[in-house]
Amino acid sequence: MARILCLDESHVPSSLRSALGNALRVYDTVAAMPNSHRSKESQAFKNVSMHLHATEPDVNPCVFSESWFAGVSAVRIPVAAAEVFLSNPSVRAEALKRLAKAVPSEMSSADISVGPKLDGDERDCDDAEWECGFDSPSCCVGLYSADENHSADAGNVGMQRRYKSYFLVVKAGGGLAAQTFHTRVLAALNRGCSLDECFAEGADPGAQALRRVSMAATRNRARILVTAASALGLLIDTIPDSASAPGRQYRLAVTDVNVSTNCLRRMDGRPVFHYAAGCIDGATSQGLIASSNVAAGFVLFVGDDGSLKLTLKNEAHNCLPFSTVRLETNRELVMTAAARCKASDSQNAHPDAAWIAERFAWTSKPGLGFDMVPPSLWGSHEPENFQIWGRELGLGGYSAVRLAPEIVAISATEPARLRAAARHVVGAS
Repeated sequence: MARILCLDESHVPSSLRSALGNALRVYDTVAAMPNSHRSKESQAFKNVSMHLHATEPDVNPCVFSESWFAGVSAVRIPVAAAEVFLSNPSVRAEALKRLAKAVPSEMSSADISVGPKLDGDERDCDDAEWECGFDSPSCCVGLYSADENHSADAGNVGMQRRYKSYFLVVKAGGGLAAQTFHTRVLAALNRGCSLDECFAEGADPGAQALRRVSMAATRNRARILVTAASALGLLIDTIPDSASAPGRQYRLAVTDVNVSTNCLRRMDGRPVFHYAAGCIDGATSQGLIASSNVAAGFVLFVGDDGSLKLTLKNEAHNCLPFSTVRLETNRELVMTAAARCKASDSQNAHPDAAWIAERFAWTSKPGLGFDMVPPSLWGSHEPENFQIWGRELGLGGYSAVRLAPEIVAISATEPARLRAAARHVVGAS
């Protein structure tokens, strides 16, 4: 049985311990962090850091999430530029519409496919153009506000006070590359390959596929930030995408924070692969930011000097919890929302409809004659609550800054579920 480590026994309920024991091998090691769990929606492990033996066969495919290297990227926005939108309700509403319209989403049309292809040329560059955008129901991008403490006189801690700050934040995955990679990994593991055999040069999926997918989500997020900034009329720093296809150079945002989850990498000098299941891999991430539920936003960690470039060292393989515990599946939430819409004879049956309409927008599949607040805003997840373990997780010297949503585009309800809700509400009437 795999070795399971934890900060406290409460982090590993019996159901999770049993699932990990069945999924992992005797040579594997697991570090379970606060909020570790198995998702009700995807059955993927969350907030669990794994060391998987590289040469032993019989790796259970259920260990890996299909959201390879998904994560969050953020860029700091000048206060004056951000508050232009927030001081005028009509300007804010128009900016929200532009943002939702500008970002493509697989949730709005079956014809949209986002993210680069997994296969590239001999230099690991694209061999075709691709579209950036939302690849899952959990994606979002937009302007977030925060209250940060710093001094008006640099270095004088006695003059610290609270200042307003703003960030352009995106949460998204690798799209087509991640989906293709997951399919190939599962096929290789089902053939009995070890991890070393899966990712050897010339193998299938092979080393190039791992390199390509490791950057796919970061590139997708960086392009979404450029698209969002353009839609809002914000100026951000950009650089050329060195992996673009010949003759088609994309621009990527220069991010202040960029974290990835579901990362897989081989450890130097050891026959071990490190897999950050639903958690942030501190060794490969720039800065530290964790996800709360959609309405609460994100939690950003800042150094004493205001720096966002932080390092993370802890006993959980230098990882940090990212996901909060899911309370209900999207299917259950869509059924609940549809019932409320039908009972109130309104598509705005959400108890917090006015607040949501002011801050969130989405692009749903057209032609159904019905729309609804996406399930992510119906209480799908608990808010973040792991900070009481900050010292044990290596966060003792950092401050937590909460990023609250102001103008945010999110993924719409999945088309199949929205269609079922429409039949229940509109069809019945």
